[in-house]
Amino acid sequence: MTTPSKNKLIVILGPTASGKTALAVKLARFFNGPMGQGEIISADSRQIYKELDIATNKPTMAELKKAKHHLIGCVSPKKNYSVADFQKDAFKIMKKLWQEGKIPFLVGGTGLYIDAIVKKLTLAGAKPNPRLRQKLEEKTLAELQKIYLESYSNVPRNIGIEEKLNESDFKNRRRLIRKIEILKSPTVKNKNSFPDFEIIKIARALPRFELNKKIDTNVGKMFRQGLIKETAKSLKKYSINLPAMSGIGYPEVKKYLDGKISLSEAKKLIKIRTHQYAKRQMTWFKRDENIHWVKNYAEAKKLISKFVKGGKNWDSPKS
Repeated sequence: MTTPSKNKLIVILGPTASGKTALAVKLARFFNGPMGQGEIISADSRQIYKELDIATNKPTMAELKKAKHHLIGCVSPKKNYSVADFQKDAFKIMKKLWQEGKIPFLVGGTGLYIDAIVKKLTLAGAKPNPRLRQKLEEKTLAELQKIYLESYSNVPRNIGIEEKLNESDFKNRRRLIRKIEILKSPTVKNKNSFPDFEIIKIARALPRFELNKKIDTNVGKMFRQGLIKETAKSLKKYSINLPAMSGIGYPEVKKYLDGKISLSEAKKLIKIRTHQYAKRQMTWFKRDENIHWVKNYAEAKKLISKFVKGGKNWDSPKS
């Protein structure tokens, strides 16, 4: 019989607007390690950036005060922050927390970020390739799509790029060019030495109609909080073509500021895109049989209590 690892990782995941942050904060405050309460590591590819707060739906000040968060608003929007960068940073924080006797909570909805940790993926650490990018910029969209599909079919499926581009990104020149750069780069073995740890993955189970209702409510809240002002301010400093600015919210508000669509149309587009994004997230997570889907905090607390005590393989609800 193998000895269970003393290192524990609690993963709270799910689609946007499902209440991950509030649940994680409450759980982190309850489950204390020998040296203090649990701490949260954000697994969100948009909340990592500085200044971009509203559209990325960062935790509130109250939530940040209740539990310590890591990898929130710590990267310049001008920086190309990769999955490999996240994996390196997250593991560094996890090791530190374990040494301090604390429990790390990995919390977010970016599936590839979460997989990079729990599956210990070997990642393609591709740097921008100016020469290749210049050649690709001269290609038509159809040519880029053909190159992408050919490149995708010729790489192993264990380097953190298992998912094909979705329909929207498949028609996006910038996304295609960046993906081709990654696919054509040498596979770089991540230099991190992966630690041993036990995992439990928990997600909030919400009916689709309820999730979409929460999304629509959140969109209205974002505009009341000042999304238009934040977008206008950010556009003075950052290009809309930066990855940090490409997330849902900023492109739609830019179209409104440019007079291309009305305010109501911008709000409608953001809601539609967010519904679609949540659906893609659910498709990603539903394939994972190791996720425990819970209805509320009480169910999550009960599962985690047993997990912390050990005694079984908590990576699978079936065990």
